[in-house]
Amino acid sequence: MTAPARLTVKAGRSTRCRGWPGRALAALAIAVGLATACEAAPNPYIHLQRATSGAGIRLELVPAPGVRINARVKPVLERVDGSVLAFEGSDETADSSYFTGPLTLLVGRTTTGIVRASVCPRGERVCRMVEIRTSQ
Repeated sequence: MTAPARLTVKAGRSTRCRGWPGRALAALAIAVGLATACEAAPNPYIHLQRATSGAGIRLELVPAPGVRINARVKPVLERVDGSVLAFEGSDETADSSYFTGPLTLLVGRTTTGIVRASVCPRGERVCRMVEIRTSQ
């Protein structure tokens, strides 16, 4: 009969985990830096103008030069409470594909949420969805 094998345990840290806290901290710093950089960049396709009126806040969606807003997918404000409010525009192209005039939305005292719109940059064959985060 053979003697049982002895198991020896060394005190201390495992070599597989060495450097893990430093790598995790570096990854967190990179993620925070990217998130901050992404939020700070202005949207190159549309921007939002605010005006306070007696009834609340009037939002106007303004496209950049050479960008058209898709009329077949109406721009909306998705609020934090889950409600969805659509922007209204009166002028459209003859084929009802794009808005030609300003798009407005009258909301109460809070505009916190995400504006989503389909924009079509001139020279590109596809429209793209863009988002603008709002808070107030």
